[in-house]
Amino acid sequence: MTSKLALTPEQAEETWTRDDDGIIIAYDAAYAAEIWVALGEESYKNLKALANDKWIYLKDLAKSIGLTPRQLREGVMAGERFPRTAGAFDKMCRRLGFEPSEAGEKLGGIYGEQARANFLDARWAALAKLQRMDDVYRRIKTPTDRAIADAAINALWTQLNLLADRKG
Repeated sequence: MTSKLALTPEQAEETWTRDDDGIIIAYDAAYAAEIWVALGEESYKNLKALANDKWIYLKDLAKSIGLTPRQLREGVMAGERFPRTAGAFDKMCRRLGFEPSEAGEKLGGIYGEQARANFLDARWAALAKLQRMDDVYRRIKTPTDRAIADAAINALWTQLNLLADRKG
C-alpha cells in the first residue's frame, strides 16, 4: 500500500529545489543587513580618509553642507545622497575634490555597490532594447527595407558615439 503523501521523483526534485531556493533567500536576507552595514562602514572610513587628506574636519564638513556630524555619518553609512538637504551631497563631494558621479569610486563600499547596481540596470535595459531592435530587424525581409534599416542603425550608432564622446 502506498501513501498518498508519496512524491514522484520529479515532484521530489522540484520540492528540494524550491526548499533550497527558500534557504538561500533566507540566508541572503539574514546576512544582507550585515553586509550593508559593513559596506556603509567602509564608505564612512573612506570619507574620513578623504577628509583627512584635504585637512577637513568632519564636523566642519557636515556644518558646511547643512548637516550635523551625526546626520553626515548616518547618511554616508546608509549610502544616501542627503535628499532632505538639497545639494548637500554634491557640495560634500566637490569639497572633497571629486564629482558626485564618482562617489562609487571615491567612497567605495555602499556607494560602490550602488554604482555597480546602476551599471547593471543600465546594461540590462540596453540589452533589452537591442534584443527588441534585433527582433524587428529580423522581420524585415525585402532588400530595400533592409537597406533603410541598416542606414537607420548606422545613423543611430553614429549619434550614440557622438553623445558618448561629448564632454560635459
